[in-house]
Amino acid sequence: MDLSCVVKIGTINTVVISSPSLAKEALHKKDQALASRFVPHSVQALSHDKASIVFLPVSTKWKTLRKVCATKIFSPQQLDSTQSLRQNKMKDLIDYLHEICLKGDAIDIGEIAFTTVLNSISNTLFPIDLASYSSSVSQKFRSVISCVLAEASKPNIADYYPILRRLDPQGARRRMQKYYQMLIDVFDCIIEERVQRVDSIEGSDVLDSFLHITRKENSELTRHDVVHLFLWNVTSVPVANMNNVFVVNDNKQERKDLFVAGLDTTSATVEWVMTELLCNPEKLLKTKKELEQVLCQDEEPNDSDISKLTYLQAVVKETLRLHPTAPILVHKSMDDIDICGFKVPKDAQVLVNVWSMGRDENIWTNPTSFLPERFVENEMDFRVDDFGFIPFGSGRRMCPGVPLANRIVHSMLASILYHFLIGG
Repeated sequence: MDLSCVVKIGTINTVVISSPSLAKEALHKKDQALASRFVPHSVQALSHDKASIVFLPVSTKWKTLRKVCATKIFSPQQLDSTQSLRQNKMKDLIDYLHEICLKGDAIDIGEIAFTTVLNSISNTLFPIDLASYSSSVSQKFRSVISCVLAEASKPNIADYYPILRRLDPQGARRRMQKYYQMLIDVFDCIIEERVQRVDSIEGSDVLDSFLHITRKENSELTRHDVVHLFLWNVTSVPVANMNNVFVVNDNKQERKDLFVAGLDTTSATVEWVMTELLCNPEKLLKTKKELEQVLCQDEEPNDSDISKLTYLQAVVKETLRLHPTAPILVHKSMDDIDICGFKVPKDAQVLVNVWSMGRDENIWTNPTSFLPERFVENEMDFRVDDFGFIPFGSGRRMCPGVPLANRIVHSMLASILYHFLIGG
């Protein structure tokens, strides 16, 4: 039996899976039965789970939202059409770093990565910046996003003893409601401003496309859904006004999904890559040499260069192996099921330990060493069902934003590493 651990936490049956064979059985063969999510009590604040693409059960509404995301945001054609907007954000990043270097100031990679990702996502959805490197707005956003993620992942007794949920003994739901409120007001301003525009043209950008869908007769997508969906993205609220609008309305929650899920994890990946390269100067040198060979002199990296940067891709994959954006994949059994001979009861919480599998010596040679070469020699990819490496999940619950995150991460890293001398 490959199941790592089966425990009862409070009243909740919990199964932990830490092997590729079991992960494949659970996420591939039993994908339909495990397509539901265990929803933390804190996440249910402002009924976010009722409109969340992350936490909704598999249903007509969930399928509609996934389809809209796949066609209107993450399709290759849509991402190609917004490439120039993201390239401008990379140029802004390089210009800012040049200024900092001339001043001789220290650079916080986490902060600049967060702001760059924030504006890259916002420009992909509605061509406007949400923050600037010289303002405190991005730091405020980062703080709120960190609080949301911390509350969602923090152990909460109400999750394991549902009878206590009405009492909210740890105050998790109350705190989450405050954080949600801050984010939703910001994003609501964008939609309201766009709705009031008389010159809005269908398909002019992602937001206009979404709003036009909601206006169609018998549309399954409502404005409420659009607000929640875009919370993962970014908004067109002017930076100057952001300090006064850090509060939103419970009808505007779905944007928070894409925004929270995409922003923090993408910027964290960039930060971890830079950390690993600084700790492994020979890998850093190899990455820079590849960039110099692939890019012409003074050429700016773009999306089409990513496929040629095989070593940089390997560096990112190796970083995700050691530092996955989602260390634990949380699923919920919708029925009584059998996983390799083990009975998993209905409503059990099923945890897939991605972090453990990424460091398993039975899967990886020298698992704790940073060796991008392993991904050059073995073309393992997180978009293929190789269950030893699933940093973004697998099956119907796989993160839908991988195509966009992949472009942003590689473009940002290529821009920084190509233009600047990093390390000693």
